[in-house]
Amino acid sequence: MLELENARPRLLVIDLSGLSFIDSTGLSVLLAAAERARSQGRRLIVVRPPLPALRVFTLTRVDAGMECIDDPLDVPVQRDDRDATRVAVLKLWPRLDEPKSAQRS
Repeated sequence: MLELENARPRLLVIDLSGLSFIDSTGLSVLLAAAERARSQGRRLIVVRPPLPALRVFTLTRVDAGMECIDDPLDVPVQRDDRDATRVAVLKLWPRLDEPKSAQRS
């Protein structure tokens, strides 16, 4: 994520729609990224994960601390975001190298 942030996109979309699990470390990374974006005058939008990872978002109220949407096609584009060179998308999926039994669902 830091590599994408270093490119200084005006809009960074983090798509969690492929995740089934997120822990406190993942939540901390998202909150820190949202704070960095705010302090640098950029936008960070998170596409909410499906259940059960969404429960973690709801219980911890992480989604209250950042701009969140349910569908990646619903990203609200502002005037400054229209330049495609200033938009970055990070799509997160479960690690494929983990055995199926180690992947959480």
